[in-house]
Amino acid sequence: MGYDHSRIIANHPHAELVAVIDVNEQRRDEVAKTLGTRSSDSLASVLHDIDAVSVCTPDHLHVDYVLEALAARKRVLVEKPMATSSSAALKMVTAAKWDANALTVGHLLDADPRVERARAILRSGGIGDLWHVRIRRHASRAVAQHVGENSSVGWFGTIHDADLLINLVDAAPVEVHATGVANLISQGWDVIDATITFDNGVYATLHESWTLAAARANRSDSGIVLIGSEGSLEIDLGHGQVLHSTEDKSVAPDVMHYPSQSLRDSSDLQVQLDRWIRSCQGQQLGVSGERALAAVQLVDRIHASLQ
Repeated sequence: MGYDHSRIIANHPHAELVAVIDVNEQRRDEVAKTLGTRSSDSLASVLHDIDAVSVCTPDHLHVDYVLEALAARKRVLVEKPMATSSSAALKMVTAAKWDANALTVGHLLDADPRVERARAILRSGGIGDLWHVRIRRHASRAVAQHVGENSSVGWFGTIHDADLLINLVDAAPVEVHATGVANLISQGWDVIDATITFDNGVYATLHESWTLAAARANRSDSGIVLIGSEGSLEIDLGHGQVLHSTEDKSVAPDVMHYPSQSLRDSSDLQVQLDRWIRSCQGQQLGVSGERALAAVQLVDRIHASLQ
């Protein structure tokens, strides 16, 4: 994610990529050379030269970098989840009080054109009163093997749907119940089933896992169904639009969320970063820290119920 963010920023007409920072010296020097910028091993060493910072470290390492940048009055984009606890997320929101645009969180679905269209239909009354919502998000074991040491299916996957759900329902969760299975693949939760009731009466179910076969071509089986009094909305949130098959393998590259090598497409990651850059110039765009905090709090409640 750090490389994708850096590459988009380096090619953006209204931004300058000042530096890339990584604890891995070889990796940061390689990226810096490719993108024509400088490399550093610490945020402190470049704070005096920058206006904003994108934090793409592993999830559990977000908080210190975000707080360091905000304390220096730098605008921050932090990848989802903003934090892996409500207390850490609240520290970020509190530290960002100096400006409404100081903190943005990279919830990619907010820039997904499929979600944007469904949200517009829902807001216009296209399915009447919203009754209930069903969301599924199943990833492959390859994902769990990559990030499972420091994460869980809740923080990696459910956080997407927690933010999406709260935003679409436009209400606060009042009851949360969850069951699941842990320690199948990772040291945390690998399967989660949750039911959520909102204060406006909407009922939702979440089905989350990262147990699909590692060799599955499309590593995401995801979608959402919204049922209303006058109709329904169904969104396929997988990324199987392109399928490349040979005699010995089949691969479905994610062409929705990540930029092409040419950077001439309009992926939602580019839209997200463009919104953030415009936010740094004074426009209120993207997912705010306060909104993202609500998603973290919901995932925390799901984990509490699991326990």
